[in-house]
Amino acid sequence: MKLLLDCGNSRLKWALADPARGLWRQGAVETVEALPPLLEVDPEEIVVASVRQDSDFQAQLTWLRHWQPGGVRVLATPMAHGGLQCAYAEPQRLGVDRWLAMQGAWARLESGFTVVDAGTAVTIDLVADDGRHQGGAILPGVAFMVESLVQGTTGIRPRPDDGPARYPARDTGAAVRAGSQMAVEGAVRQALHEATMLDCHGPLLLTGGDAAVLAEMLRDLSPWHLESLVFEGMLEMSPC
Repeated sequence: MKLLLDCGNSRLKWALADPARGLWRQGAVETVEALPPLLEVDPEEIVVASVRQDSDFQAQLTWLRHWQPGGVRVLATPMAHGGLQCAYAEPQRLGVDRWLAMQGAWARLESGFTVVDAGTAVTIDLVADDGRHQGGAILPGVAFMVESLVQGTTGIRPRPDDGPARYPARDTGAAVRAGSQMAVEGAVRQALHEATMLDCHGPLLLTGGDAAVLAEMLRDLSPWHLESLVFEGMLEMSPC
């Protein structure tokens, strides 16, 4: 049994996988120390993907290696794997979460697609029909854009909202949410326009914490909402 850990900017997401069931249990925790009583099993291997390399992540990695000596594998972005090719001249500079989302998508389709991981940051990546990654874009996520306006201005205090904000908005808080959501939506639509000129003719795939809201905003494009895409990519890189 494998324990898969996706260490993002704001959440530590986990999943259990085995040969018989594939991905069969998932969740999120604040710290790795919370995992053993929650899982109620000892994994044979821990596979880690992290966009963070700070001291907090290194401390978590040390704890994991103490928990499972010799059984922790940290994934990095390769130049190519399973027919998928990285666009970066130095692939280690491409965030491993972006690569894994593409890897999971490629395993499903083996043809072109646009994948968007909508979380604290929003990443957009284009993959051509022959598996060549064409590059992509990174922009702040909706919550991050809202927070930047709250921190940088006075009088802006948007209320929490789990869905797409109404536009045109009729109060300042709603206007901030609407503008931030529209910025992400517009970036994705522009990326899809560019994708058609780069032999990326497949579907739009959405993952990440804000994927459901974004899927509603882009419903005319019939996007696929795939919550476990990064974990699916991790299994491709480290099969059971």
